[in-house]
Amino acid sequence: MNSAIDVVVCSFCRNDTWRPLLESVRRQLRGDDRVVVVVDQLRPDVEEVARDLGLILVQQKGRGLSDARNSGLAATRAPIVAFLDDDVELEAGWAEALRRAMEDPSVAMAVGRITGPSSPYPASWSYYSYDLGSTRRPVRYPIGANMAVRGDLGRRLGFDAAFRAGFDEWDFAERLRAEGGQIMFDPSFAVYNHHRTRLGALWRQQRTYGRSEVRFRRRHRTGPFNKRTWAWVIALLGLAFAPFLGLWSLSALVLPLVASLAQAVSMARSPAQGLRLWPLSFLVSVAQAMGNLEGLLIRRP
Repeated sequence: MNSAIDVVVCSFCRNDTWRPLLESVRRQLRGDDRVVVVVDQLRPDVEEVARDLGLILVQQKGRGLSDARNSGLAATRAPIVAFLDDDVELEAGWAEALRRAMEDPSVAMAVGRITGPSSPYPASWSYYSYDLGSTRRPVRYPIGANMAVRGDLGRRLGFDAAFRAGFDEWDFAERLRAEGGQIMFDPSFAVYNHHRTRLGALWRQQRTYGRSEVRFRRRHRTGPFNKRTWAWVIALLGLAFAPFLGLWSLSALVLPLVASLAQAVSMARSPAQGLRLWPLSFLVSVAQAMGNLEGLLIRRP
């Protein structure tokens, strides 16, 4: 059975993590594996790295991450295509673990574990770690920072370019599952995520995700908002009707606080860590709610 892997990395090559990542990927791959790097512009330093490491360099033809992933897919030929964010670091044995994860022919797509620093706040935003435990299990949606798909299936379905900033992998997953494909979480192929550490960057990212989430939910009819945004909607309605309903309606303002706390605790390793993560979770809920409302009003990704 051919278990060759083509790894697609989409990057602006503007931080200090992309070159170490590409070097580590190249070290783990076999001779018939390949690395495809999709960039927005062909800079001399990027071309030099590609030559030194024997990478395939592709210039992005469209706009947004989904277009970049499609450009990378078009350059692949292997039966397994993996996607990595450019701010991750591979754990030892990542490539061989991925091959084993895709040995089961019933698995159309696999998503690996994503870890981050042990202290989530304020040193690092490991809030976006993805770890569902030590055993394999089916999941509904993948996380694009560390996922793999059957190459022929990925090249046929592609990513929808309408999702320029997030939720393109969720849309891909919905179309894949509509064809009977199974998505499996496998903790054995893991990466370490060097995520955003600046509040401004995190805020902009989450607002953008909020806009894309509205497009996704509208297309797949999963409701206009997530639970945290509904909490904000109810809270704002309570504030608006306070002159008519009395001060008790202001109690609705507690809902976003409770929703963000519940989210933080559910994603933390302990209740105490969830409390430390609460301010970040609250900030994310505000940014996503604003993005949701912008998506509804402006109707753009």
